[in-house]
Amino acid sequence: MDRIVEKYIPNNENNYKYFVYIWEIIETGLKYCGYHLGIPLQDGYWHSSEHKKFNKQFSNSNYTLRYKVMGYFKYEKEAKRFEGQMIRELKEKGEYMANISNSSKPIIDRQKIFTLNEKIKEGLLKSELRPKSEIPTLSWFQGSRVEESKANIIKIRRKIDDKLGSVDDTKPVVVARGTDSVLGLGDEVGIIGFHTKSAIVSSKHATQYKRVDVDLSGWSEAEIVKISSLDNDDPMITTPPTPDDYKKELVDLWDRDGVEPDSAEAFQWLKDYDRLSTTDIANIMEKAKVKVDTKKEEKRLNRKKIIYHHKEKETKAIIESHTEDGVKVKLMSSASYRLDRIIKEGWDGDEFDEKIHTVKVLIYHTEKKNRKDWDLNGLSDESKLIVALNLPFDVEFITLPMYQSDKTMGK
Repeated sequence: MDRIVEKYIPNNENNYKYFVYIWEIIETGLKYCGYHLGIPLQDGYWHSSEHKKFNKQFSNSNYTLRYKVMGYFKYEKEAKRFEGQMIRELKEKGEYMANISNSSKPIIDRQKIFTLNEKIKEGLLKSELRPKSEIPTLSWFQGSRVEESKANIIKIRRKIDDKLGSVDDTKPVVVARGTDSVLGLGDEVGIIGFHTKSAIVSSKHATQYKRVDVDLSGWSEAEIVKISSLDNDDPMITTPPTPDDYKKELVDLWDRDGVEPDSAEAFQWLKDYDRLSTTDIANIMEKAKVKVDTKKEEKRLNRKKIIYHHKEKETKAIIESHTEDGVKVKLMSSASYRLDRIIKEGWDGDEFDEKIHTVKVLIYHTEKKNRKDWDLNGLSDESKLIVALNLPFDVEFITLPMYQSDKTMGK
């Protein structure tokens, strides 16, 4: 089309099926934003606008056009949400828009979140000193951390106690208001400063804590998670979130909001954290996808995965059922399987324990992918290697059921 005097179509490096685009009538400034399944300007599709003025101007040969592809997407839902984000942003800027509908609402309002995050980090919100005795009365919402960092708590507490209880150098505890309808944790919920509040509570000398209250009425849970997690992106934190923490965010994002862990939305979610490299993001997304695929399978089959742990009563009973004289039992995940750990079972120090004639290896799978890899190659490869090593004891692999509804295996 000769009337397109300006166009921007970036490379679709990942070969995603969907894209979001913007048309502009140059002479009038009227814009239309949409999404499409296909190839920009190559499959006979132009737009799906129902705006009469836009359609009339678009078909008028006297008007020239500007076309821009804003991004490519693997899933239709994320394409629609990005379309909705662009429409809202352009309308808020006062752009002349032909979109009648605002399309799907994005998962989070980034501008709102990062504006508040900047105010918190720059100390632009008024804080006040409050008695530490009220800290235990606060509910707490920690978006990203799987487990608390005891080392971080101890470090903060020592700084406080070294200054005879002064909290001048501590960060304020940020308490959210208006989130009960979303979080169900009451009207006062701590969202930032978890380790600081724990350090102050356990301090021998501290009597107060610094507190900042923020009104998060109307915020979604995903937005609250994001503002809470951004605090952990501070490069000064010596015990930052682990890959498992970030993986949990993506899995929760799928559970709660339907965001696929290998989507552009998931990539952007992690890209918000400065401490993560592109390689870090790719690895976290891959691990989150493995977890989500397992959860999808559970849902599809209406089955619940069994969690094995050597300290759990049910797992102990399974181990005991295989234990007998001359037999050692080893519980191992297929994901963390190591042959050297099996070989060591037959030795007492540097000498072979002649009483041991068999090592039973109880294999369990934590993810669907682990089970597939083990069934395809793991078991056969390891069995061949053990035969070749000619060990002085037998090794028997027993695969434990992955789901509660599976038939009992290895009995």
